[in-house]
Amino acid sequence: MKKLRLPIVYSDDDVLVIEKPAGILSIPDRYDPKQPHIRSVISSKYKDTLVVHRLDRDTSGIMVLAQNADSHRHLNELFQNGTVRKVYTAIIHGHLLTPEVTIDLSLKPDGDRRHRTVVDKSAGKGAVTHFASIDRYRDFSQITAVPETGRTHQIRAHLSAIKCPIVCDELYGTGRPLMLSEFKHNYTPSSKREERPLIGRLALHSTSLTFTHPTSGEKMQFNSELPKDFRASINQLSKYGR
Repeated sequence: MKKLRLPIVYSDDDVLVIEKPAGILSIPDRYDPKQPHIRSVISSKYKDTLVVHRLDRDTSGIMVLAQNADSHRHLNELFQNGTVRKVYTAIIHGHLLTPEVTIDLSLKPDGDRRHRTVVDKSAGKGAVTHFASIDRYRDFSQITAVPETGRTHQIRAHLSAIKCPIVCDELYGTGRPLMLSEFKHNYTPSSKREERPLIGRLALHSTSLTFTHPTSGEKMQFNSELPKDFRASINQLSKYGR
């Protein structure tokens, strides 16, 4: 089994900022506790860390964890009152109707047989996400997403609601990986080797996180470069997907 590692971006007595790779859970799985999760990977060095917010298993990027109970309480309050700025990058099917779009649709978690978050104006809770187009291709787009609220699967559910699901989203989209043959004209995979996806997991990355430090009150911002599979996908879409 390949050894998992979580790059440490910043650490002090109060907070720990990490780069979460795709494929690692934020918290233990309730049915299979043996699946790798953040604390199981870093517990040997950071034994007292507490998870403050979650990224979906296949979402990569910046996360902040608390190093003690007081910091955990402070950071939880920041997330709950919406004063943490979170910026995500995504590759989606289709295009936003305008370069910048704000989606204000109430969401209800576990709202259907597939346990998805669904739009529900009567029983849902308020949810607002700001989207902006970075680049447009023929059938895809690269966008940023800035959620004001923190509902379960908020970005995924809002994009699905406007018929622009995230690439390789098994729950809210088709789940199909992004293949070069899908958009490169006359591309034929080698007969000797099966074509590999450019990105074969949810195309969502936590790019930036801004919050105030629990002790010093200092404004802190951490940014994350796009991972290799994202960069490869965008490079090929830029060349052949227009």
